Amino acid sequence: MEYIEHLKKDKKLALFINGPVHERIRPHKNIPLQLIGSIMSQQLSAKVADVIYERFLALYNHKPPKPQQII
Repeated sequence: MEYIEHLKKDKKLALFINGPVHERIRPHKNIPLQLIGSIMSQQLSAKVADVIYERFLALYNHKPPKPQQII
């Protein structure tokens, strides 16, 4: 992937990318949805964030919405 080669130019990121942690991270297909969940969990307790996130998904019949749907 082109972006990985670009990020490896940074010495600190290269250590991470070339290290064992990088191999355990899986890319997500719906990045906006992951960001929404992350923002929710940062602003609230994990338990409350889970409830709100489930309610958010319920607005879309518990299917991950596309960014266009959220807008």
